[in-house]
Amino acid sequence: LRALLAVPGHAVWTGIMGYCAARAKFDKARPGLLGGFVFAVLLHGTYDAAIFLQAPLRADGNDAIANGLLIVPLAVTYIGWRAIRRAAKNALALDDAAAARHAPATA
Repeated sequence: LRALLAVPGHAVWTGIMGYCAARAKFDKARPGLLGGFVFAVLLHGTYDAAIFLQAPLRADGNDAIANGLLIVPLAVTYIGWRAIRRAAKNALALDDAAAARHAPATA
């Protein structure tokens, strides 16, 4: 599971951080780079905890909990991917609106 989701997960977390940093720089919007970093760290930590808790849980005989945690990395990656898609659409709409405001009026 980790081998399949590590690259997309890191792309998602980096995208979230980049989006928040760009919004802060160009639109003076929050949460900014620090907020994006914190959000990315929380997602990454949740992902890692769910994966790295597998072995100790199985060693203690908690196979049901370990199996239930398998959905967490999938969910975190999917939710992050959806958030990035929504953020990209929002950024494009903001860019189009800014371009329309600065375009010369044609009669």
